[in-house]
Amino acid sequence: MTIKEISPEDSDISVFLKTIEIEDGNDMDVDESTHQDNENEDIVEESCFPSNFHLSQNEHVKQKMNWPTLGTSPFSEFTTPGYMACAFPTLFPYGNAGVHDSRPKEVKPHQYFRHLMNYHDKRFAQHKTFRFFPYNSWLRWTALNDGNVFVRNNAEFQNLTIGAMKEMINENPSLMKSVMYQANNIKGSKAYWYARAGELRDMVEQLGLPSKFLTMSCAGGHWKDLYRLLTSDNLDNISEKERRDLVQNNPYIVDSFFQHRVTSSIKNVSVKVLEY
Repeated sequence: MTIKEISPEDSDISVFLKTIEIEDGNDMDVDESTHQDNENEDIVEESCFPSNFHLSQNEHVKQKMNWPTLGTSPFSEFTTPGYMACAFPTLFPYGNAGVHDSRPKEVKPHQYFRHLMNYHDKRFAQHKTFRFFPYNSWLRWTALNDGNVFVRNNAEFQNLTIGAMKEMINENPSLMKSVMYQANNIKGSKAYWYARAGELRDMVEQLGLPSKFLTMSCAGGHWKDLYRLLTSDNLDNISEKERRDLVQNNPYIVDSFFQHRVTSSIKNVSVKVLEY
């Protein structure tokens, strides 16, 4: 009789136990009467330890979590539930709380994305790519909505392909002004800046040329109030590199703080100027 020790593996607990192998021709005493009574019965070899199969941690997670799978068919971001969880599974580990999920109270997309960016653990605001996803989605949805409104208000553009619409604009370039005017609320677009330039031109024509020009920059490495939001450490104890890393890893907080500071400064400065 020899004793064999099995090396540990990622399996059930039985592999950690020592087993006994009985060699042929052993000298173990066997009750002859018992052997004769059981010679026609099936012999089942069992262990004194239950051989239960235990799932690993990763397998438990796969069973509990609705992890996304790769597919070849396109889907609609307006009708497909959980598409954001498929794109960012680490941010939505339970696969729910999507932008289009049903809720007792209606939540607008900009409210939904603002809530995520202000989430307490900063997972969304500090993500390297998710911070661009809400803005891109808002631009596309706004453009699609404005385009639908423009087509409804202009019957000549209904049931037209892109090629046919381009031909109409080439024949009548004045239609392009109507298209650009409809898209002037999409921030960052050519129509948006064209409309802002028109507003500035009208102000100059009515009020004259401005006598003052004001520029503001973000002193992100020296505002103690800002670093109270980014870290619990004292600003004097933080190196320049650590300050840069905090600013780069928390762009949403820095942008919000800078916007609030600029708005407050302009408001207070304007009040003081009017008082004098």
